[in-house]
Amino acid sequence: MGTAAIIAIAAVAIFFIWNTNRAKNVIKARLYKEYGYDPEIEKLGGAELMKMNDRMDAMGTLKDSSLKTALELYQKNSGIGQALTSDQFELIVSTSGFKDIDSRYKALGLTNWGALAWLSAQHVGNVLKLMEDGKSISTLIYDVTEKMACIGTFIFNQVPELKLTKKDMTPIENAALAATQWLNETESP
Repeated sequence: MGTAAIIAIAAVAIFFIWNTNRAKNVIKARLYKEYGYDPEIEKLGGAELMKMNDRMDAMGTLKDSSLKTALELYQKNSGIGQALTSDQFELIVSTSGFKDIDSRYKALGLTNWGALAWLSAQHVGNVLKLMEDGKSISTLIYDVTEKMACIGTFIFNQVPELKLTKKDMTPIENAALAATQWLNETESP
């Protein structure tokens, strides 16, 4: 192998290492921005950093996004059978409850995820109350409520991955409780 080939290979290797280190530093800077300085971040390897970066992209911190964005991210990250159909999605975003919490969640000190959990708890709780009062509910409302219970459970399970405020925790816990009550009321004997 000639000198020129060795120099070319060395240049490519140096460029690759430089680019890899640059990418790691960009991801670390993003993590520091989101979570503050943490010496544990310095210990992470490239694969771990990429995984955390991908998770942040998938779940988002949603600081300046709408409630609809949180619902869309749920749609992308939910399990099979848990995502809303397009009709169910449109139904939810057109409700007065959705519009109400979307307009005021920031003033309440909630993030988008806390607001979505609040909406989940309210919807599931209201439908459970109707059922307790002996009212019949349509198949559409039943199916939407089933999915809203899934949303509450999903958010509760994602708490370690999400950037939340302390005020988010009450609606998240309420959504998980409502989902559990829904499951208890609707499971077959």
